[in-house]
Amino acid sequence: MAESAGNPRGIVDAILEDLGSMVDSGELIAYMKRALHSGQGLDDALEDCFRAPGPIQANARQAADFRAAVRRLWDQIEAGYDRGGDERVAALRDQLLSLIQRQTDWIRSLDQRGLQPRQLPRQQMQQLGQLSGMLNASLEALERDDSAGKAQIDAMMETLDHVAAAMRNLIEEVEAHIGSDSQKQSDNNSPDAEPESIFVLKVTLQDIRPPIWRRVRVPGNYTLYELHMIIQDVMEWEDYHLHAFRINGVNFMDPEQVDDLDGAEDETVVTLDALMLRQKQKLSYTYDFGDNWRHTIMVEQIVPAVDADEDERYSVRCLAGRRACPPEDCGGPWGYADLLELLQRPEAELDSDEAERLEWLGESFDPEAFDLQEINDTLDEY
Repeated sequence: MAESAGNPRGIVDAILEDLGSMVDSGELIAYMKRALHSGQGLDDALEDCFRAPGPIQANARQAADFRAAVRRLWDQIEAGYDRGGDERVAALRDQLLSLIQRQTDWIRSLDQRGLQPRQLPRQQMQQLGQLSGMLNASLEALERDDSAGKAQIDAMMETLDHVAAAMRNLIEEVEAHIGSDSQKQSDNNSPDAEPESIFVLKVTLQDIRPPIWRRVRVPGNYTLYELHMIIQDVMEWEDYHLHAFRINGVNFMDPEQVDDLDGAEDETVVTLDALMLRQKQKLSYTYDFGDNWRHTIMVEQIVPAVDADEDERYSVRCLAGRRACPPEDCGGPWGYADLLELLQRPEAELDSDEAERLEWLGESFDPEAFDLQEINDTLDEY
């Protein structure tokens, strides 16, 4: 964290990502500016911002780091805040935040009612996801001072009432569908179906800085089990251990790995399309319950399959990434941190146990290595 002390926004985003929060620093800044515009303080901004997605569940160290970074971010925003200049977009920002909060509250209500993605109408949920992405993009545009940003703001001001009406109608359609027979819907979500969407996902290993991440493109008819195998390949894990996904409060596992799913869903029959994911939604993937390698999967982009070319529609690709994956069975994030520290020390300073650990690691291990071509050669098998 110390190396990022001058970048409080980066620290805030890193902690929120580690915690799997749906909020990012862009939304938090919007709430801060709303508080400044109305003469309120930081605590008011935080209460408003995190009410909809729920409280931040952090350990003591994360909570302290987050609070310190948020305070520095607040000080930066407050120092540069121009209330007169903010007047033009303040009302639009309030409307955007209200719509985002309304949709998030409703999504949480689905989780609280125990509703599964396959019980919901896919088309309407996808359209709601697109609206959510548009609202967040518009919120970001408020921070831009160029002609494109101003044009986007003007367009949104003219259409926001229509967006609000569309969201209301879609939610009503979903509510009307809930409780109806959805067997046909489930049949259409079969792994054998053609993909309806193409997903760009950013997979980030939590609790490690600088971050280790991969950006992958996956067709929507791939199952969660297949996504698990893709993550294993792009992160260069060896698939030696158990794993699980957690999405919207539901666990998904491979029934071949455990005797009893114990309330979890079967990941081998659930496709990405069936989950009706939203842009900017965050999923959780844990590999090796001993070392506890936790990954955040951010849905960065959702493209209709009909708009994609044939290669994008049917193939898996790693688009970018950073740093090598830790070796298996090295003790989790903290054990890996110890290994990295040992790599920096002169060999003469190592005791016998430390030298043995480095011998186990191997001289060829480079924590900064990342070979995009090699990873995609592996993905050619899909």
